[in-house]
Amino acid sequence: MPMKSITPPDSAASVNVHQLGRRAILGFGILAIMTLASGALMYSTIEPGETFASDADAARRISLLSSVTAWSATASLDAWRTAVPRADVLSIIEADVLTTLDVGEALKLIDARERAENLARPPVVAALTMSQAAQLDGLLARGVEGIFLDARAALQTAQAGGNSALSDLGGKIVAMANQARLYNPDFVLVLRNAAELSADFRVARVIDGVAHDNLLYGLDGPTVANSANEVAVALHDLNRVKRSGRPVFIAERLATDAMSARAEARNKLASFGFIGWIAEPRARS
Repeated sequence: MPMKSITPPDSAASVNVHQLGRRAILGFGILAIMTLASGALMYSTIEPGETFASDADAARRISLLSSVTAWSATASLDAWRTAVPRADVLSIIEADVLTTLDVGEALKLIDARERAENLARPPVVAALTMSQAAQLDGLLARGVEGIFLDARAALQTAQAGGNSALSDLGGKIVAMANQARLYNPDFVLVLRNAAELSADFRVARVIDGVAHDNLLYGLDGPTVANSANEVAVALHDLNRVKRSGRPVFIAERLATDAMSARAEARNKLASFGFIGWIAEPRARS
């Protein structure tokens, strides 16, 4: 069949070819600018007072964490039993106290739980760093039900790389959350020592809370009070998460004989609406 010829439109109805060309060039220019800016746009900030959207699964996880009145980062089951009299290996959440354990200790708890019969199955929450992210699959397969993900070192590295590196780090955290929740929709992810990343809307929507070490004391040495400016800088990011309805967990390390400092720390953390844990300073190695 011969190709049908196309008759050019008359001049009154025709499109100005030069004008069309200019529009095309302008369109390609805008597209190029958007492409170059995409890295910065991905690391977008949330305005003060704006809340993060939550689906039903997230609401359940956040409700569980928000019901906790205290938390412990003792790292080991033995330390937990020492700190909390009568604490049983199978009642890691007792009197509304949430404990995060080192990976090996979390797996010990799971083993003990699997050997028990007709006993409650409290959530097992492990402490993990971004450098240990490759362990997540194995932890999920073993039954770990949440992580406190310490991203401080990774954040410091990303900050040196600018918005593109920050966006990449946020993407990794989102990927971890999505991976975990394919196994368990109620998998808890609390971001530790990197509340700044909650300014990335993608991260803000997948975390269930944040944890932070040494808000009031310890940046300049054990039991040394942090400056007002240091506290204010940290509060800027922590309060962003708190406004979203997610819990904020704070760990302070003060000697047991520093009774007044401990009492003051508890009162301040309570006034901020945070969930606190106060322990002995770590022994120097």
